[in-house]
Amino acid sequence: MTSLFLPDKIKAEFLLDIFGDRSTKGLIDSDDNEDFDARLLSLEKSWDEREIATGKEKPLFSSYFVANIAEDMKEKMFLPVRRSTGLGDNCYFNNCPESMNSCLKKEINHQKKSSNLGESSKCSYSEFADISQKFVEKYQRNIHRAILGDSPYMLAPECADLEVFKEQWEKLSKGRKIAKITLLDECGAEDNEESPASPSTSASRSCSSSQILPDFESTGLPSNLKQSWSNAEMIFQKNEFTKVQASSGLSAVISLRKPNQVHIIKKASGGISCDCDGFKNYKMCSHEIAASQQDGTLRELIAKWQPNLSNIVQ
Repeated sequence: MTSLFLPDKIKAEFLLDIFGDRSTKGLIDSDDNEDFDARLLSLEKSWDEREIATGKEKPLFSSYFVANIAEDMKEKMFLPVRRSTGLGDNCYFNNCPESMNSCLKKEINHQKKSSNLGESSKCSYSEFADISQKFVEKYQRNIHRAILGDSPYMLAPECADLEVFKEQWEKLSKGRKIAKITLLDECGAEDNEESPASPSTSASRSCSSSQILPDFESTGLPSNLKQSWSNAEMIFQKNEFTKVQASSGLSAVISLRKPNQVHIIKKASGGISCDCDGFKNYKMCSHEIAASQQDGTLRELIAKWQPNLSNIVQ
């Protein structure tokens, strides 16, 4: 379309006819070949009229589309093909990877020319790896800066609980900062297919006197979990939590042994899990206990707990 020098409004109308939008089906959504050909035939006249209305003596878009695009679209893009490949009624776009590829090429060109004026922008594999790493790190820093609202990006609604003012950020411990960044990265990796839980009113809650862990002996849990229980009480008293409840029960709990390390708690319909070794060994850990107490689900956690039989057999 660019080579036809069409006004942006006309281009948008052509694209809407071809690809449609959320409320209108386009040519690409035709049910079969016959439906596609019939729709295209009806569109050709209106396309020609639109081009002529812009002051052109001879319309070119419809003839170009029929000669170069139509058959390719029927073979690779229209509705029956998408359904047969598993995409359903959705379209697949590669705009994002193409945009990222373009940005990376510009970055390589900039880096090469700034270091070697007048030389080619071609680079070796090792140079490409170094430039790409710095390129990705720059974008990652920009994403993390969204926590402070100082970024080209905005936090998605399910991550909004992570946002803090700069003054608040400066007062956070290093562990809390790492926890927020880790959770933001986790939110981006999550599939989030399950229904999200109700959003919390704040990213972390302070402890009150009514939120002390119950006596371990009253839980009925085995003695090998007593240390985990004590550690959970310490975590809970320090209020070392950062939560994104709107993201399907995702939480970060700071490690007692390594204050600059966080453990990720995930709650879903299938249960609760933690990425620490204690959970892998005993199917319960201090991080999980503390997070459940904070959420008011500790009794449920205890009632559902089952020992790791494979670990016992070993």
